[in-house]
Amino acid sequence: MLKPFDTNVLGNLLDHNPSAIPDIFTSRFSYVPDVEFSTWIHMKDKELLMWVAKPKRWFGTETKTPPFVFLLSKYTKGYSTSSSVTVKPYSTEFFEKENSFGFHSL
Repeated sequence: MLKPFDTNVLGNLLDHNPSAIPDIFTSRFSYVPDVEFSTWIHMKDKELLMWVAKPKRWFGTETKTPPFVFLLSKYTKGYSTSSSVTVKPYSTEFFEKENSFGFHSL
């Protein structure tokens, strides 16, 4: 099972468990241990791996549409690896990808 990688923004991965929906996980990171994130692979190919980390709560309230998500990217070419974290608005692109996982299990 692939896991999100450690970052300078969210910290080390503390917990990574499957959720009720296949391909979506519940994760916690060391810099924000009290926040649960829904995580899933946004894109994967030979050299690039991208994870989405969507906060499950926003200001203490459960939310399906937070204002932003973290996009964790890791690019590997030969012996060189580069990783980055980008904050993106929670848009239709992420909403459709997240909801498509639920339809696979029907």
